[in-house]
Amino acid sequence: MNAKSFILSLLETPMGYIDWEDKMFLYDILEGYTSAYALNKKHKKEFEEGKLSDPDVEQDKPLAYQNINKRFQKYHKFGILEEITTLGSSQHGRKDFKVSEKGLVFLIADKTYPDMYKNFRNFSKSKLFQTFIFPYFESQTIEQCTLTLTRFIQYYLEDICSKINNALNPERLEENQYDTKLPLSQQYDLSNDDLYEDPAYIIIPIFDLLIQLETSPKSLILDLVSMNEKILNIKTRKPSNEDKIKTIQLLSKDKIFMNEFKKIKTDIDNSYNKLLNF
Repeated sequence: MNAKSFILSLLETPMGYIDWEDKMFLYDILEGYTSAYALNKKHKKEFEEGKLSDPDVEQDKPLAYQNINKRFQKYHKFGILEEITTLGSSQHGRKDFKVSEKGLVFLIADKTYPDMYKNFRNFSKSKLFQTFIFPYFESQTIEQCTLTLTRFIQYYLEDICSKINNALNPERLEENQYDTKLPLSQQYDLSNDDLYEDPAYIIIPIFDLLIQLETSPKSLILDLVSMNEKILNIKTRKPSNEDKIKTIQLLSKDKIFMNEFKKIKTDIDNSYNKLLNF
């Protein structure tokens, strides 16, 4: 899947606003509370623990199961949750959900997600990773991912997701005559090869976004090569020197990464020579 296909796939469900409380719910679902029942149980437990730890402080009452269930349905409608279907599951039984690719984009854009290093294996299964990370590394590098490499990937994905989040802002889309209540495929013929019928060309925020995303990988690769300390020092837990050395060793043996770096270096050298000879 390329960047264009990934972005357009996010528009196959209605676009809507989600607030901070919505994102906290999605965070809990990422943490494993995948049903209204499980989340209701968690909130009740936290409420009781809060009363026991400080009886004099008034605690906010937990949301009723029905209200939590309504939120799950709302998130599912907007495509930020996907239902987990299992063989033999009852239509009227408990429904479990997982955060969709769209939901993951919104959470990473807002920096509201579980520790990426500890949950790297789960994150790496996403289409987000497959689209924006996998093309620049061999699978062995990803499998042996260090804390240092995770930091750079995390910073890069936060930037990517922030750009996507801004482009998919419902207000911006509506300003460009896009109906946020309908799936993309009901508004455009996606099988039409005519450039002037392509939603990625017609919808200006999407067109601008794809241009921005074309150059983004350069920043990831150059930050890694230079071991940009500003990025490594953003989080409280900083990678050790041994971890940095291991990362450099991994990258130096990664043919895909080194080839991408070589292409960037060639472009820089050519541009530098052009400026000198101008």
